[in-house]
Amino acid sequence: MGNESQDKGKQWLVSLIDTFPIIRGHCSDDEFHRFLSGLRRLVLRQFVEYRLVSVRELLDCKDGFSVIIQSKESPEAHTQNSRQSHRRVLYGQFVCQTLRQDDQVSGVQLQDNTGAIDCKVTESIRHNLICTKDSWCILTSWRLVSNETGLNYIEVSRFSKEENDQNMKRDIRVLSTVDVSTLLRNKDTLHTNRINVIGEIRCISEVIKIKEDLILLIELENSIFIIVKDKKFLHWRDLLSPRTELVFVDLLPTSLYKVCR
Repeated sequence: MGNESQDKGKQWLVSLIDTFPIIRGHCSDDEFHRFLSGLRRLVLRQFVEYRLVSVRELLDCKDGFSVIIQSKESPEAHTQNSRQSHRRVLYGQFVCQTLRQDDQVSGVQLQDNTGAIDCKVTESIRHNLICTKDSWCILTSWRLVSNETGLNYIEVSRFSKEENDQNMKRDIRVLSTVDVSTLLRNKDTLHTNRINVIGEIRCISEVIKIKEDLILLIELENSIFIIVKDKKFLHWRDLLSPRTELVFVDLLPTSLYKVCR
């Protein structure tokens, strides 16, 4: 029995070693071991019962996965092969885009080295996506949905962000919005470079155009505004919610006048 279990574990590891570079692309041994540790932490001793699949395999072989079938005649979705999706692991990076009016899902995609698939996420997961920039994530709880129009997407129930040297938790010095208010009133005498701010979001603007720039305004408590100009972060409009407290890092004290000049 023990030898059989060891053989099963070896076969699982060989299969994973073959599949992982296809999904991740060129990677280091450290990146592979981080994934392996993260998976084992998520599924404990059952990890050998899980198989890593790529987005391309998921889309090309839908019949081999749990598929939630939706149609106009049957609003209630029904499931095929329900057991199998709970033994499949997806691994990729979330990409967020500004929501379009005709978007049928959520403006979120999961992509790996083989392709991308749309994702449907809950509001709580959407809020967590703001912390996943450039991070690879492990999905052990998801299901594939296909409707009669040909739209395929996955419903994400839970994901785990892989830790690396860049996103490991670290101590940072932050200012309250009261401190920032004082700093902005005296920024001509208090010479400060980049700052980190903690505060509760009061409201979020639409993406607006000023001259040739697209910007997003985020108002924190005590009338502190964060001006987002980098197009890579405009999708925050769809991820952030009022009455949420967050830490914003690497901000440059300025004025709206300077931004608009």
